Amino acid sequence: PGVGEGVEEPAGSKRSSWRRDNTGYTLSDAVSELGEFAREPVPFLMETAGVDDDAVHHRAGLEARLYLHFMRSMLMFFGVVAALVTVVILPANCLTAKAHWMPYGDFSQTTANGFRHPESGLVLHLLCSLFVACCVLVVVYLMREHLLSFARGAHQSEAATPPVQAYTVEVQGMRVVPPVTEAEVAGVLDAEPRLRGEAMCVALANDVTEIVDRVDEQRELIENLARYKEQLENEGVRPTMLVGPLSFVYCGDRVDAIDHLSRGIRALDAEIEAARGKKPVGTGTAFVTFKTRAAAAACVKSLGDARASHKRLGAPSIGQGPGDMCRNPASWVVRMAPKPQDVCWRNLRYSQFQHTMLWLLGFVCLLVVLSFIVTPLFFIQVFLSLEKITEDEIANAPQPPAHYAAFAPKRMSGGWLTNFAVTLLTPASLLLINFFIMPALVQWAVRHFGHRTNSGVRSSEFSLIFFFMIVNLLFIPALSLGSLEELLAVTGFVPLDRILASVVLYGSAGAFFIDYTAQSALLATAFYFLYHTNAPRIHDWASGGKGDRLFWSFDYSYFYSSILAVLAIGLMFAVTVPLLAPFVALCLFTRYYTDKWQLITAHSSKRPDPSPERTASSVFVSLVLMAALAEASFGAWLNIQGCDDLATFAWLGSLVLLAVVAVPWTRRRFVTVSATWLEGEAEGRPGAMDVPA
Repeated sequence: PGVGEGVEEPAGSKRSSWRRDNTGYTLSDAVSELGEFAREPVPFLMETAGVDDDAVHHRAGLEARLYLHFMRSMLMFFGVVAALVTVVILPANCLTAKAHWMPYGDFSQTTANGFRHPESGLVLHLLCSLFVACCVLVVVYLMREHLLSFARGAHQSEAATPPVQAYTVEVQGMRVVPPVTEAEVAGVLDAEPRLRGEAMCVALANDVTEIVDRVDEQRELIENLARYKEQLENEGVRPTMLVGPLSFVYCGDRVDAIDHLSRGIRALDAEIEAARGKKPVGTGTAFVTFKTRAAAAACVKSLGDARASHKRLGAPSIGQGPGDMCRNPASWVVRMAPKPQDVCWRNLRYSQFQHTMLWLLGFVCLLVVLSFIVTPLFFIQVFLSLEKITEDEIANAPQPPAHYAAFAPKRMSGGWLTNFAVTLLTPASLLLINFFIMPALVQWAVRHFGHRTNSGVRSSEFSLIFFFMIVNLLFIPALSLGSLEELLAVTGFVPLDRILASVVLYGSAGAFFIDYTAQSALLATAFYFLYHTNAPRIHDWASGGKGDRLFWSFDYSYFYSSILAVLAIGLMFAVTVPLLAPFVALCLFTRYYTDKWQLITAHSSKRPDPSPERTASSVFVSLVLMAALAEASFGAWLNIQGCDDLATFAWLGSLVLLAVVAVPWTRRRFVTVSATWLEGEAEGRPGAMDVPA
């Protein structure tokens, strides 16, 4: 149903009904409402804030609830950080004696650079940095516990029955040709005494790629046919359409749309029936459901290693013979199964090795393509930023140390056009790439990575979008604001700590903060707020008042990545550039209310993520990694200041954060929530392992 149709509104969940009440909604109405909001935003904020988490869950699903909880947690966290650095660090930066070469009254006076006595002046900054790192761990753990309660159903009742995947095991790496039979799988299970008679059913997965492709194509034709039939009823004229290889550029034969689509649907019916009649081809995958969780856990433990199991039990049989079940022991995997609705059935034909190779190949291709897009902007900014300083200016100007080149007096080598290009076009171009081009390329590429689960697709989308955003928004601008000699030096062998320190130095320079960060934030926030608060209305207007029938989805992988990029910049410069923290908190505030408004008014939950805990766990890991990177950069920056003793504590803090993520035991218990059920998750209720399915 459309938004607000066919569902009962929960108590206290006030909701706009402009689609039902204003059928003649136009673009001028949208502009008028935007003007009203600009004049009086309080009602919008109050109405949006009044919707509780249960109402959000009811309207937009669990994904929306988890996303908004993350946004709210980050808003409170960075609100505290902004207050801390503004009240404590900013006055310390302004009152501490600076070196003689620091420009007095400049923006750099508010930063932590150029202290005359950095060994004693930066102790407070180190304590603040370690405090922020500890707070990141605490906040991530609290968000993880909140996620765990929903992922395992504990929020409903203490005795909530686990879902089906708690009793189901996935077996990969079996023989494909000829396909393995259920009897063979049952024979392997019976070889283990603890598993005899415990299996409820064995489901073999065949390769259904051809059928899935035809069904998806037919579904699209059916939707188009319904749209053309509705057009015929409204206008009374039979609609037409262009067909042919060049129809997308309006070249081809014009035919009757309804007749053409009806013939295509009937032809696909015949192809689907023919595909179903073909001899099935196996995927080497089976799903075994057991009576108890204890039996499922025992299966994973006893049959997980093909060689050890064959040596101990004589099963599975290993070899290249037609009757051998396992052809390659390295590809044999036995693990707890994902949710049935999370399985990407068409990709079960890919083994773990094939999926890894496809992922690496796709990542390299994305890296090459995006390098061709971003690198020209990088070099343009470098060459346009070349210094033009006369000999007298060089002789009379204060001479900072070599690593403080970011604060040397600079002038653009060109005129007003050069200034305009560097200060506006570059951040605008990077925003265009990061908000439109790059996410679209990543989402298209990830579809071909061979993920076996739908949640794996979304998790990979988030990871790649976030990676490229961090590189494009943080490292490339910081490096490109340096001199050409430094750029060429970076292309050679440069220690990692020097690169990290360079990012902090140039990130705390006025050129980065004023010319890049402030303008980029202004452009991004203005576009984001104006577009997403009015996009549903514009969408409805563009569709001729039929917006409630169109699919409107909230791309969580993209929105998680974009807000984490903002958080990464905030964590990187929270201590060295305290003026940046309030801007980050303000951005979080704007994003939280804008995203919440969109989720409760226009989001369609037709395609929910079956396992949102996987993407959320990737977000938590990325947040801890960014905190570790920020701490390491701060340590490298301290080394450049000559504060090696203080830098040791910062490097140790970074190593602790990395260890929390790198060690599986700590990662599973403090950061992530598995999309599948693990053996130790019933330790609080041991009897649950023997509860019948």
